[in-house]
Amino acid sequence: MDTSIPWKLSESGSERLPKTVYVRFGSSSQTFTDDIILDQTAPTTSAATIAQASSARGVTASLAASKKKGRYTLRVTAKDKLSGVKRLQLAPTRSAKRASTVTYKRAIVLKSAAKAKWVRVFDRAGNASKWRAVKPAKHRR
Repeated sequence: MDTSIPWKLSESGSERLPKTVYVRFGSSSQTFTDDIILDQTAPTTSAATIAQASSARGVTASLAASKKKGRYTLRVTAKDKLSGVKRLQLAPTRSAKRASTVTYKRAIVLKSAAKAKWVRVFDRAGNASKWRAVKPAKHRR
C-alpha cells in the first residue's frame, strides 16, 4: 500500500514569504499545518583559490598535519542567505560530468590540483551556484 501522495509547492520567485500547508489524514477531521519557505535562490561563490598546502598560510591544525609534497589547499568562500551552503562540486572543466562532490568546507586538502579548475556550491535546498574558475592563491610575504 502506497502511503505517500505526491504534491508540489507553488513557486513564488525569489521572495522569502512562508506558505502555509494544510493536511488531513484519512477521514479524520483533525487538520495539521506547517509553514514552508521554498528556497529558489542559488548560493553565491565569491572566491576560489588553490595553493600548495606547504605554502598556504593560516591553515587549521587538522590541515597542517597533512602538509606533504603534492598536496594542495583549495579555499572556497560561498554563502547562501536562506538554507545555507551544503555541498561543493569541483571539476577539471565547467561540466558536472567529471565533477567530484564533497561536503562544503572553506578549506579542503587535495592530492592534485588538476581536479579543481572549476567549482560550484549547492545549498541545502539543492540550488546550484554558477561555476567559478579556481585561481592560484597569492603568496603573502
